[in-house]
Amino acid sequence: MLQIAHSYHLQGLKDISEEAAVATIDENNAIDRLLIAEQTSSPKLKAAILRYIAASGEGVDFLKGQKWEKLMKDNTKLAMETYAALFELARLTILSHSEATGQH
Repeated sequence: MLQIAHSYHLQGLKDISEEAAVATIDENNAIDRLLIAEQTSSPKLKAAILRYIAASGEGVDFLKGQKWEKLMKDNTKLAMETYAALFELARLTILSHSEATGQH
C-alpha cells in the first residue's frame, strides 16, 4: 500500500500506510521494509526500522542471511547506514554504562 501511495502521490494514504508499517515491524520483515522505506522516501519508517534493528538486542543477526546479503549488494549506501545505526547504539550504550558506573 505504501508503494502505491508513493507512486500516485497520495500523501494521506502514504502517511497511514507508513504508520501501519512502523507498528508492525518485526524480525521477519525489517530488511524488506527498510528497502521499501528507502524506495518510497519514508524517513519515519526508515528511522523506526533502524531503531528496531539496533535496539533488538540481536542487531548482529540482521547482518546475516540472504536478505542482508542482497541489501548489501543492491543498496550499499543503505547497508552502511544500517551499520552506522548499530554502531551508534553500541557507542551510546557503552557511554551510558560507563557514566552509570562512574567509569570513563
